[in-house]
Amino acid sequence: MKTIATYINGDTTNSYVRYGIRLAETSLTALMTPPPLKDYISNSSALEHGKRVLTDNGNRPKVNEREVQLVISLEASSLAQFLTRYRAFCDVLKQGVVSITLVVTENATRYSETFHLNFLSCSQYSEFNGRLGKFTLKFNEPNPENRELVTTSDITQ
Repeated sequence: MKTIATYINGDTTNSYVRYGIRLAETSLTALMTPPPLKDYISNSSALEHGKRVLTDNGNRPKVNEREVQLVISLEASSLAQFLTRYRAFCDVLKQGVVSITLVVTENATRYSETFHLNFLSCSQYSEFNGRLGKFTLKFNEPNPENRELVTTSDITQ
């Protein structure tokens, strides 16, 4: 059996229990998309054909920052619980820096990765019946190499 749990800002209670928050599948895809590379170091000289691109081991391109869009749903059993969870989640976003930890457990295998993001904006919000809300949130990941990864020993590359 496979489970995917999310944790926000190092909280030991998963985000569904704490805030009623679930990540949409597209959000998992957005987080796992490889980051772009910065431009290669190059020189275009009028004395040579084409251009020189430095790609030896000491000059490999570095990863660039990236923008990530996450679709998140907030669920509650009543309007009062919805409003309480909504307010608490908005307080998390107001902190600016949001660390999201994904924990995937399948049988005895466990994979965990933490993404350090800066909240930028909420481009879309909709609420249904006072018990379900949907957010489209925009984040910036300033350094995609700054992640914590933890796996069990049975995972091979």
